Amino acid sequence: MGWNTRYTGVREGAARACTASGPEWVGLLRGRQSGAVSDSVLAGTKSVSAHSSEGISCIVLAGGGSVRFGRDKVQEELEGESLLLRAVKTLVPLTTEIIVAGAPGGETKLPEHLSVGTVADLYPGRGPLAGIHAGLSAATSFHSLVVASDMPFLNGRLVRHMMEICAPHDVVIPRHCGLLEPLHAVYSRRCLGPIEAVLEKGENRIVAFFPEVNVRYLEEMEIERYDRRHRSFFNINSQADLERARAGRGGRCC
Repeated sequence: MGWNTRYTGVREGAARACTASGPEWVGLLRGRQSGAVSDSVLAGTKSVSAHSSEGISCIVLAGGGSVRFGRDKVQEELEGESLLLRAVKTLVPLTTEIIVAGAPGGETKLPEHLSVGTVADLYPGRGPLAGIHAGLSAATSFHSLVVASDMPFLNGRLVRHMMEICAPHDVVIPRHCGLLEPLHAVYSRRCLGPIEAVLEKGENRIVAFFPEVNVRYLEEMEIERYDRRHRSFFNINSQADLERARAGRGGRCC
């Protein structure tokens, strides 16, 4: 992606990607009649090999209210870089499309040369599930890796593994210490209909739509082939968490 892109959406019809130069992309959206993604949209997506991470978009969620932190935490710095920039730079070697999904009016404050797209939540105030929905709606790939911007220790090897095994599945999600990591997972475009259905019912839990799709769980032994200390899943919710990260103490929860 050689140009800067901003994705904007409307509640009916499609979300259009408007570029300063270059072609316009249509990043689909919203079939209200059946709750499923249309065949015409699926036909327009890139095919993905079961053993390749090519053609997979990356979505960085940056729309949290930072209530516990007290200010916009994604701009907090660790080792001289903002948390958002750290996440994006980890993903740059893995994909040709990075989208930052956030609240309407949010600012990404990223270097121009990174050519990162942005998209606003189509269900404002509904949390990370709305960010996943907005990102998948704008992405040009059939599968997208979704990560939170407040995870400062993303592991490129683990992320690549998840991207490489995702083709037969709708969701690829790590499970460690008895917990799921829905903000460090791969989602397919087939998730859009089920996500929208639960959002329309007032449900904000990410896992609420999982019974409707094919889910592949990464268990601890598989995770530890790439990330022995589970640092990938450490996230920053408070100043104390940030200080732990700065001291290099982010890691396992169990």
